[in-house]
Amino acid sequence: MLSKNPNAVSLSVAIALALATAHVAAAPDSDHGSTGSPRTESSDTKRGPTVEVTARRESTVIDATLAAVRVIDRAEIERRQAGDLMELLRTEAGVDITRSGGVGQATTLFLRGSNSNHTLFLIDGVRVSSANSGLYDLAHLPLANVERIEIVRGPRAAFWGSDAIGGVVQIFTRKVDGYAGRVMAGKYGRLGVDASIGGQGERGEMSLTVGQEQTDGFSATNENAYGFNPDKDGYENNHARLNIASSIGEQMLRFAAQGTQAEVEFDQGVTDAENTSAVLSIEGALADRWTHRLDLGHSREDLDTPAYFAAYEARRNTLDWHHQYTLNDATTLSGGVNYARERGAELETFGNTEVFGARRHNTALYAGVAHHAGAHDLEFTGRYDDSSVFGGEATFQAAWGWQLADATRLRASFGQGFRAPSLNELYSPGFGGLFAGNPALQPEQSDSLELGLRHDFNGDHRIEASAYRTRVDDLISFSGGETYQAINIARADIDGVELEYSGHVGAFALVANATVQDAQNRDTGTDLLRRPGQKGTLRVDYTLSGGASLGTEVFGSGTRQDFNGPLPGYGLVHLVGSLPFGERWRVGVRVENLLDRDYEVLSGYNTPGRGAYVTLSYGE
Repeated sequence: MLSKNPNAVSLSVAIALALATAHVAAAPDSDHGSTGSPRTESSDTKRGPTVEVTARRESTVIDATLAAVRVIDRAEIERRQAGDLMELLRTEAGVDITRSGGVGQATTLFLRGSNSNHTLFLIDGVRVSSANSGLYDLAHLPLANVERIEIVRGPRAAFWGSDAIGGVVQIFTRKVDGYAGRVMAGKYGRLGVDASIGGQGERGEMSLTVGQEQTDGFSATNENAYGFNPDKDGYENNHARLNIASSIGEQMLRFAAQGTQAEVEFDQGVTDAENTSAVLSIEGALADRWTHRLDLGHSREDLDTPAYFAAYEARRNTLDWHHQYTLNDATTLSGGVNYARERGAELETFGNTEVFGARRHNTALYAGVAHHAGAHDLEFTGRYDDSSVFGGEATFQAAWGWQLADATRLRASFGQGFRAPSLNELYSPGFGGLFAGNPALQPEQSDSLELGLRHDFNGDHRIEASAYRTRVDDLISFSGGETYQAINIARADIDGVELEYSGHVGAFALVANATVQDAQNRDTGTDLLRRPGQKGTLRVDYTLSGGASLGTEVFGSGTRQDFNGPLPGYGLVHLVGSLPFGERWRVGVRVENLLDRDYEVLSGYNTPGRGAYVTLSYGE
């Protein structure tokens, strides 16, 4: 079925095909050159070190990173056959995800017990959270567009600025060499189709993906929800993604763009949601031991809900210029400049009038040093942000690593974080004068301490433990006066422990994690909403001869508070299998919620029952 409104995707495809006719070709064996994300083997294998770039904005082998980092690469995405980002990410340590119904409904992430707007989301280095709401909705980005995901748990404001209180999630868009395609079908009338083409040459590369997904869905709400309507709430998504790279002398010029156009049905109507991000970058060596990366980024969000005569527009343009200088074999200096300009608006579409419109900009400088001395590693980074709204904000990060033995490493860190108020929180007139914004709001502040220990057992088994303590002040709460205006008043205490294990026993690959957290409102002593005190995951994969595989995922979550009171804990079991055939063909099956558990992650909203999904892919 073709989209009812395919203009955004059609335009992207037309541009992509035009650009694809240009001369492209060879990219070096990395996604982002000296400061990007090299292509590596799966983090679940033993065939080489995995490299991440998000923790320090530079390529770092995970074993040397002084932070809690998880990398999900393309091989793992294909092996697990998750249907969307929610199913892929919610089994990760320290990650809690909520969704208001089925596929395509609003999906938000809580990292290390912090608020859903306390995680910085990046796509190819570009901020993608809405300037209006401060949130990023994971529902609309298809996994067909994703090459790898890096999750850094813990504050990163000294490197990235606002929003990175709980951590950073960076998504790198996919590149293919040759042809690839996928067809998926399953319960609730779900159907998805994606096609990719790419090529490499002597001076660059090009890769393009287009696709569509739709589902009839099920009733997103139940009788406990406001305005409950038992009809099915369907979803449709059209998407396109383009990556181009070309060498210019010693520099590599890259362009990456992705866009989605979605129709989300809910009880009272339909919301049209369009999201786009793009980045133009150049990177390489400026001199001996001196490299740089310059990014020009753009992100935008458009939401239109005719039933409410409401539309929202958000735009952001950014400039990031990062430098790295190797002083000697033991010391590396880094730093850079960032500039961001944002615009947001709320429109009343019945009378075509503007409810509010606002602009702001932010300029930042940051610098850091990393030093290696025998068994010890040290990092120090500082940043200063100057906002046109709230003025200056300084943040600091320090970390220490100690290689106790060849197989054992201890790390400790302190980090500050902050979140600038969203445009809605600053300027929205609210609803009939209630829950209005407040231009006098100040940024939310946080301090975090973390201690981590990792140990390898003969290269076949690895365990890692992380303990953290986070204190957040000046949280924004709509509780001011008789009109419930936004004010800086709330405070939160968040403490937690994360345990992770990965290993191999013959043909079996094992991954397990457990998270215990205590996230409380410091003033009332009550639990923060929608964050369970305990959760855990066990994944077991068995590889047969010829490349076929069988696996299972077991996930459990404890009780958590919501607006209508506590929600009980729940457990899920998924089965996964895949079988290669021919040269590049593979058929996969994923059975979700095998035991057909009835559960809620949000009060008043339904979740999927048992369902099977079959995927036929080529070239993946």
